Amino acid sequence: MTIYDDGRSPEHWLLALDIASRDITLLDPTENARDTLCWMKANDFDIAFLKTDPISIAKRDDLRDCGESHRVGDYSKGLPERHVHAVDLSMNSAFHELAKKRWFVLVHDNKVEGILTREDLAKPAAGAFVIAHLITLERTLRRLFGSYTNRPISDEPPANDPGMPHDETNRGIAYLSELFNDLAMIDSFVEDSGYSKQNFKRIGSWAVTIRNQLAGTHRLTDVGSEDPSILERTLHIQKLMHDSMRMLEERPQIWSAYSDSIIVDRLNGEVYAGPGCVDLPIPAPAYVITAANPFEGFQSEQANEHRNQMLQKVLKRKAGQIIEVVGSSRCGNWKENSFLVSGVDQSEILDLARKYGQRAVFKLTKDKKIVVRADGEIKGETSRHV
Repeated sequence: MTIYDDGRSPEHWLLALDIASRDITLLDPTENARDTLCWMKANDFDIAFLKTDPISIAKRDDLRDCGESHRVGDYSKGLPERHVHAVDLSMNSAFHELAKKRWFVLVHDNKVEGILTREDLAKPAAGAFVIAHLITLERTLRRLFGSYTNRPISDEPPANDPGMPHDETNRGIAYLSELFNDLAMIDSFVEDSGYSKQNFKRIGSWAVTIRNQLAGTHRLTDVGSEDPSILERTLHIQKLMHDSMRMLEERPQIWSAYSDSIIVDRLNGEVYAGPGCVDLPIPAPAYVITAANPFEGFQSEQANEHRNQMLQKVLKRKAGQIIEVVGSSRCGNWKENSFLVSGVDQSEILDLARKYGQRAVFKLTKDKKIVVRADGEIKGETSRHV
């Protein structure tokens, strides 16, 4: 698993066929052109499909001046290649295509299996597709907020149900709009994201509006199916989601935070890494590992304690000596109960780190504090005394 793994990213879900119109009427080319025009106007169709080999189309605009005796086949045209896609086209690709053109067809073995227009975005599956992006984006940004402020918060906002206990940890970050505003105030986050503060807040405004609209059971097309802006905004939101997920996976800031951490004995308060540190009480090299907040996802105190109890049982069978410590940011906002251990191979410690969802461990020597990523790569090395 990766540091942030919430299942497959939404762009891998669903097919264009899931929102396509499947019941397609194929007209005989000999049908009266004026009758066809009336039928198209009644259904607000821009194009009609003709039963030819290969299938051809007639455009409503071309039929406007048709004569009484004209046949619809007199106005037929071949299917434009740019409007033809394979039947297994993804929903994600469908959004991109509809941002560029108003319709296209899905074809298999020269048979039209479905047609998509911007009006099809009104269907529930299209809204669910967008909601999935918004949920993933919000969870990712909440985790980034915790990382950049050293104040971890849960992936989900606190419950608004008055019957549920209030989550003090998440006070002030209950709404997506607040999350965007708070992140926009963190200069290091804005710089790392690659967005200007203005653009970041603009996309946030779009995300909040679309999320509220869909949560209220409105259709995605309620802003106007002929207006491609809803598609363009959705694709901007998707890009921000991808960029945010990449920031979670690998960014210099997180390793700076690791390197700046201090390690303190839980019982007597002695510092083993940080200003005023003392000699290690166990043989070097010693390692600091925790099971708390797997994959950097905020957990309750009870959940973290349970996870650490299980890890401690494993460590007792593997390590020579174990000391309970606290890994902490210098500001004190972020703290995780951990274990300082020795007498165990680094490979075994890293294997445990991966199994318990940890990005890295600390390796302490007589004079050094080394940040070792779970795959073994060294991501930081500082004096143990600073």
